[in-house]
Amino acid sequence: EASLASLPMAARHGWLLLVAVAAGGALASDIARSWSPPRDLSLLASMDPPAAGAEPRLILTEAVRERMLLSSEKSLRQDKVAADGWHSAEAERMLERLLQRASSLVAAEDAAATGRARRASAEAQWGDAETEALWLLCRTQLGGIEATLQALESAATRVRKLNTRWHSSAISLWLPSVSHVGSAPLLGSARSRFGIGARHRALLRSERLLMVQAGMLHDLRVAILRAGGEWLEYGSWLGGPPVRGMEWDVQISPERRRELRDLCEGANRALTTAADRLASYGPYALYRSPPWALANTNRQGDGQTVSIPPTRAGMLASTSTHLRAVREIRRALGTRRIPRELQPPLAISRGQIVPLALLIAAVLWAYAVVRSAERRAAALVFLVKMSSDVGRFWTTHVAEPVRDIAHELYGVPRPILDSATAAASRDSFHRSLEAFAREVLAGTDTATVEAAAAQAARGSMETVNHIFERDSRRPLNGLLRGELPRTLLLQIQHLKVLLEEQVEYADQTLKRNDFTLQIMAVVPALLLGFVMLTFLRALYQRVRTSSPRGPIEDIRRELVTIQRMLNRAAGAPSAGSAALTKYEASPMDVATAGELVFRVMRLRAAGQRWLRGWLRSDVLQDARELLDSGRLSALQRAQIANSLLRRLDNSNPFFHHW
Repeated sequence: EASLASLPMAARHGWLLLVAVAAGGALASDIARSWSPPRDLSLLASMDPPAAGAEPRLILTEAVRERMLLSSEKSLRQDKVAADGWHSAEAERMLERLLQRASSLVAAEDAAATGRARRASAEAQWGDAETEALWLLCRTQLGGIEATLQALESAATRVRKLNTRWHSSAISLWLPSVSHVGSAPLLGSARSRFGIGARHRALLRSERLLMVQAGMLHDLRVAILRAGGEWLEYGSWLGGPPVRGMEWDVQISPERRRELRDLCEGANRALTTAADRLASYGPYALYRSPPWALANTNRQGDGQTVSIPPTRAGMLASTSTHLRAVREIRRALGTRRIPRELQPPLAISRGQIVPLALLIAAVLWAYAVVRSAERRAAALVFLVKMSSDVGRFWTTHVAEPVRDIAHELYGVPRPILDSATAAASRDSFHRSLEAFAREVLAGTDTATVEAAAAQAARGSMETVNHIFERDSRRPLNGLLRGELPRTLLLQIQHLKVLLEEQVEYADQTLKRNDFTLQIMAVVPALLLGFVMLTFLRALYQRVRTSSPRGPIEDIRRELVTIQRMLNRAAGAPSAGSAALTKYEASPMDVATAGELVFRVMRLRAAGQRWLRGWLRSDVLQDARELLDSGRLSALQRAQIANSLLRRLDNSNPFFHHW
């Protein structure tokens, strides 16, 4: 304190500020260390195995849940489309690390258990460890199914684009060396109508099989969601099932646990079968594979039901199996190698002829300009004139009006003529008139002089005009008396006062209407800017999408198609339906269900890409309801699609979409 008191005032304040900053930084560092979750899940690997007979340690501890929730929130903020779903890339990577670190702990616990007696009575000894393992398995199933559906939709889109290249009417320029007859004799020649039709049918078959697989997985997802209920859906707020002490929260019965294990085993078998077939044939040649069956996904060949064992090790192993199957499916669907018999020939479509012709004409014109000196000079003069015109337009209709508007709003107006100057000139003129009237009427009676002086003080020119009219008949006498020059000077002063009054009035008028005038000067620039913005908006949309209809019309067409599919699904199933979904409120053909899933996914992606504001939030939320086929019938979902159509019809192009 003595050393601090001996310092100057400025140094004392600086020293105190430095101490405060250092103390605040240390406090903030302590708070961050005490509240921040671990950056990895290494705390599981450091756990010692429990003693014999002790309760097994939980995998989803509070620190792990906090880390999972923070990572999930971060990934969902970056990916708005996945905000209403069950899968994100960061959550999948974290789950893989969690399973790797938990495997050693679970193996040590199983070694410390009583072996066969514990496995025989696993269902009777169900505890918190088994509950969190089942919850982890179910959430992994939902996330893996969603990731698989995304990969299937991407592959189906590529197959559909390839099919469009074969099916669309085009003016084709085939390469002479391309021949597919030897590699696929059953499909025929690529130059024949039969060969094109056969390849079109094969690609349609491949796309339909991808839809069938998507419909099967969506049906299983509906079943898992229905069996899990609030226990599974609301667990996302805790990063796991309800912890011990939350007896008031939703619990799950043994029957539901058994049903969830059966459904998860069926989903694993379906994903494993799909991974094998996709690895063998790929997405394009899938038409050569046998049909996929919907039923008996969790049954062996002898008809016995196969279920996941009710142990934590068994459920975690099933979770790892599910993740491996999802990775294999994505690896198989990620291939972009087109089989030789399905590779389309080089073709130029009819829609590309006009742009190609315009491009060729532009290149030829540029070549002619470059080769001719006269044309180069004319082009240079044209560019210089255009740049000067653009600069003049910018200065006249943008820069100066905007500057004047800003000065009108935030600056102090500066008049052309000061009002005090005009008033002083007016008063001086009135005094000159009054003095002149008194001098020229000095020989008359007092009443006449006072009346003329009063009129002159109000600015009347009657006396001046009378004297000027009298002396103009005898100008020499008026000049000698001096009255004629004074009348001339007073008339000149009168003109000066009138001019100043008009300038003052014009100044006040401009001051009142300056903002309106500047806005009128900006109107041409606003109109030109609106036209340019509309043109750039249309060009930007054409660059980002290849559809000639426009993105909003594509979204509207997608909604109309979804509504029609749901209305058809509300009726009786068609006779050609191979299999129907088993767990939806309105059973439909599995291929139709898969196509509906693909279209809703494309709708969500297009809404996230093109829409803005509340319309985008509404479309993403209602598109999620379109896939809630376990609780909503086909007619109810068709009504949701109809409401989305009405919202799109009432949207504003410059506020709700770009």
